[in-house]
Amino acid sequence: MDGSENKAFATYLHSSGPNSDVSAFVGRGDIGGRFFYNEDLSGFNFDRVSVPFSAFLTKLLNIEREQEAVSIYVGATNVHDLIPRFDGGNQSLLPPEGTPPLAWIGNASRVAPHFDTSDNIACVVRGARTFLLYPPEQVANLYIGPLDHNMAGQPASLVDPRAPDLAAYPKYAQAEAAAIIAELQPGDAIFIPALWWHYVESYAPFSMLINYWWSQPSTGHGLGSLAHAVMALRELPENQRKAWQVMFDHYVFNADASKAAEHIPAELQGILASPSPERDHKIKSFLQMILR
Repeated sequence: MDGSENKAFATYLHSSGPNSDVSAFVGRGDIGGRFFYNEDLSGFNFDRVSVPFSAFLTKLLNIEREQEAVSIYVGATNVHDLIPRFDGGNQSLLPPEGTPPLAWIGNASRVAPHFDTSDNIACVVRGARTFLLYPPEQVANLYIGPLDHNMAGQPASLVDPRAPDLAAYPKYAQAEAAAIIAELQPGDAIFIPALWWHYVESYAPFSMLINYWWSQPSTGHGLGSLAHAVMALRELPENQRKAWQVMFDHYVFNADASKAAEHIPAELQGILASPSPERDHKIKSFLQMILR
């Protein structure tokens, strides 16, 4: 796409809605579009800034003419609020009804392998993108960074898939062999199941993607449960860890786990009862009691 086409597209986006402020990720040119940690993992190699959408689009158009280009993008921004004209003319029947479309707009960028807790359909609008998808069982081979200190809410791999350092991360070779590669052009879409790790790379100086996240109703938080399990179980003696593993399988992970309390009278099943607001309130009360 040449500069005039980019300008026309930016004008279309800006004219289709109010000039709302957006949260933009901005990194120096020397990061090569890779939004990531800094060298010692204590912080990040980018800043978050709040700017009017029009100013963001102007910056995006001018980057190519600057001596030291910056890496910049706006992500996970509700299309209904930002560019309602675009949303009204580009409906998707793929996600469940009522799933809000989210916009990702920027220049060339690389997003480290991470997972989402929801199912995801991503549709490329402008600029080519590459996706690498890794099955959940590859987690041990992806060298995941801190769970509670990450770039956008979910933990991410420390490996750069474009140039993996196999001396530092030798098991990544197994993850790479198991990866699914998808090359998407404008108009293409990809489905990414919840908890599948994925790396995303965009190439164009002006790119856009729309995605849809949805999940089964839940009042829990899987990553929070994992964090609590680390505190409560990981350092126990091996025999106790194995016993708790059996317990978790019985009450949570086995196919018939929902029937684990069927021998108990329904009114006495407590936190093991079938899903309901009352059951969830009992679980929260129980957690508050034991975590004091």
